[in-house]
Amino acid sequence: MYRCYHLALQTGDHQVPTTLPGGCLNRCRHDARWWLENSHGDVKIVIVISVKKEEKKLVIEKWCLSPNIRHRPPTHPNPNPPAPTMMHELTVVQNPSIPQPDDRPPQIVNVQIGGTSYNVTGAPLTIEFDKIFLRPPVPPNEHDLVFDTAALADIVDDFRGGGPAADREAVGD
Repeated sequence: MYRCYHLALQTGDHQVPTTLPGGCLNRCRHDARWWLENSHGDVKIVIVISVKKEEKKLVIEKWCLSPNIRHRPPTHPNPNPPAPTMMHELTVVQNPSIPQPDDRPPQIVNVQIGGTSYNVTGAPLTIEFDKIFLRPPVPPNEHDLVFDTAALADIVDDFRGGGPAADREAVGD
């Protein structure tokens, strides 16, 4: 019996060499496309997580199939197949080297954890319940997974081995 997952998670460490041009993040993107194109439609969502330790940067991308904008002739067996598409991207940078002015765009949020500063761009990240479980959620206990600035701060803090989440303060949220 053929069985495939509905959610794939691709992770990459930029310290591990890859033969694909552009490095680890491009390798993860290549793999995300592969999951979506080769699962016969079973994989509905791929989350790419890339860690650049030397830059103190975390990149998270959400990939899904979306309508293809390039049209094939109507005589083609599949004239408009869906294409793997990055639907959302967010970044978290620890101790950003360029100070952000107080009038920074609202999509950039500065998060303080203890004495460490993070800039979060692109939050929140929403992973749709129905793309994971292939059915609508049943409220109130089932819903989309939403990773807001606070949740992302917890992830980054855990990654860096930080202290309690109570030390967190978001500025610009």
